[in-house]
Amino acid sequence: MKIFTIASLKGGSGKTTLSIFLAQTFVSKGLKVLLIDLDHNNNSTTYSLRETDPGFDDVDDRNVAHAIIGSKEIEEVIYSSVHGYDVIPATPSLHSISVDPYTITNTFNSFERNVRSL
Repeated sequence: MKIFTIASLKGGSGKTTLSIFLAQTFVSKGLKVLLIDLDHNNNSTTYSLRETDPGFDDVDDRNVAHAIIGSKEIEEVIYSSVHGYDVIPATPSLHSISVDPYTITNTFNSFERNVRSL
């Protein structure tokens, strides 16, 4: 398993576009992909799940914020996109969660452990 992170504090630098194109490229090469949207603007989520049925309506109840705060297991917040990759969606409410750095570090370590087992 390989983990790629596309990150920058600057907006408008192409993070979402690059992430989506990489996901689609890896899928076209026969690889299994899980795209985790951690941007409260949720553009990756909107693009990836806009044609998905059923499910887009319940993104508010099952998204990355729930996994971060521990109210849902990772498996519960994964959606399949019509583009061939899986997505853990974000919503605008992501900006309002409050966790300390120690908790968030443990959460992302947990993401890695749990994703490896999927």
